[in-house]
Amino acid sequence: MIRFNDIQRRHIATLSRAIQLGLLVLMFSLPLGCRMFMPQRSVNDTGELPDTYSLETGKVQAPDQWWKTFQVVELDNLVDTALAENLSLRQAWARLEQVKASAVQTESAIYPDLSLEMGGSYERRKVSQRTEGRNISDNLAQTAANTLSGAINDRISNGLGIAGAGGADYADDTVSSGLVRVTSETKSYSLGLAASYEIDLWGRIWAERQSANFEVQASYEDVQSTAMTIAAEVTLRWLNILERRAQLDVLAEQLATNKTYLELVELRFNKSMVSALDVYQQQQAVEAIEKQIPLVRSEEQVLKHDLAVLLGQAPASEIDCGTYDIEKIPLLPKVGFPADILLNRPDVRAAYARLQVADYSVSAARADRLPAISLTGRAAYSSGELEFLIDDWVANLAANLTAPLFDGSRRKAEVERNRALVEERLANYRLVVLTAIQEVENAMVQERQQKEYMKALDKQLESAKNALREAGSRYRKGQNDYLPVLTALQTTQQLTRDVISARRQLIVYRVNLHRALGGSWAGDLKPSARLSEASVDEKTENEN
Repeated sequence: MIRFNDIQRRHIATLSRAIQLGLLVLMFSLPLGCRMFMPQRSVNDTGELPDTYSLETGKVQAPDQWWKTFQVVELDNLVDTALAENLSLRQAWARLEQVKASAVQTESAIYPDLSLEMGGSYERRKVSQRTEGRNISDNLAQTAANTLSGAINDRISNGLGIAGAGGADYADDTVSSGLVRVTSETKSYSLGLAASYEIDLWGRIWAERQSANFEVQASYEDVQSTAMTIAAEVTLRWLNILERRAQLDVLAEQLATNKTYLELVELRFNKSMVSALDVYQQQQAVEAIEKQIPLVRSEEQVLKHDLAVLLGQAPASEIDCGTYDIEKIPLLPKVGFPADILLNRPDVRAAYARLQVADYSVSAARADRLPAISLTGRAAYSSGELEFLIDDWVANLAANLTAPLFDGSRRKAEVERNRALVEERLANYRLVVLTAIQEVENAMVQERQQKEYMKALDKQLESAKNALREAGSRYRKGQNDYLPVLTALQTTQQLTRDVISARRQLIVYRVNLHRALGGSWAGDLKPSARLSEASVDEKTENEN
């Protein structure tokens, strides 16, 4: 244990102030870089954008969380669960944490690198020396005296809590022919601080820091984009499940109707009013409906499995989807202007952030071709005696200039590579912007045309029902055989199922429109507890 007196404490305070002053000089007094390679581009990043969309937009401002327009509590719960537990979204959050950690590592270059150094060494050596003017008895006496003196010094040193002297020589053995075995001990102790710092003359470190920050922003936008995709996918799975349920209800009604027709035909056959062909034809109609029911049930169960995985649950989980009348569809929302896409779509913002990453990577690569200045400093105590460690100290400050002379065009090639990367990401950014506008246009066109299709489908269904009534009337009067009745019946039932699918598809286009428009609601999301930490907690609970 080391005990410091007042003089040693003053030495420590002086050294501490010197180190602090040196760090302040390194951090604030040195040049911060001229940043001469700022990213510059004379062209418009987005290219030419249309002023308005080609179709008339709605007049209703939809809520930011657009799925709430359906006003179904079960759907709200499903989306909330998916945004908290979806595994793809958890991966996006984890990637964001990785990028943040990498950005912190990159940013650390703007600060001095300070490290604490502590050391101690002990060396013991035995050598043979020839005695001169001494006989063996004299050597033995001298050896005994040295041994006794060393033991006393060690006992005193141990009592005072001091590690021992820095060095000592004493004879511990004698040999024949006038030789003596001499033991030599050397001790050394050191305590100090070392610092290094690179002066950012040309803004290379600053550009790398900016590039890392934009990479973090792009990763965060990826999280929001993933969340928006998940919300839309959950809504679509929920909608498809409801459509399959509606199809099953319709199929059950049609199966009952076909069985009723079969009973009527069999009754007429028993009275010899019709042939067996009519019975066989109607039996085929019944079987045609029966064979579709298990297929629709299978589709419904598969959709439930998909939805369960989106919720981060096992496929066998029971899911409460609630009910919703698919004939209802919310009013068309305002879509704004194409330029709004630049702010409302996280994938567009992510593409622009990665374009900025490439820009600052070019700046850093250009600055890396110029000379660099680094400073190193060290202040340390060093002594061979532990009790005198604080009395002996040394400090030094050095500057190094490194200028690349020949590297086989490696740095120049790095500049060209990053410039090509800028070109690639600029093209990608424009493509993402145009694709986003295209998705809005597609959703609006598809919804408008789907409504026209549904009008024509309703008219066709009405005509099929009229044909069925007329064919049934003529059949009962004996004016025609059963084939026209069967044809009209099958057409009417198929069109009825087509209407349900068409209504579901109309809502799908509406969901696509909301997804294409983006929004700001994903910016309020917070990451859930880490799966690895939750697993540890669960394991601990199970062990207890």
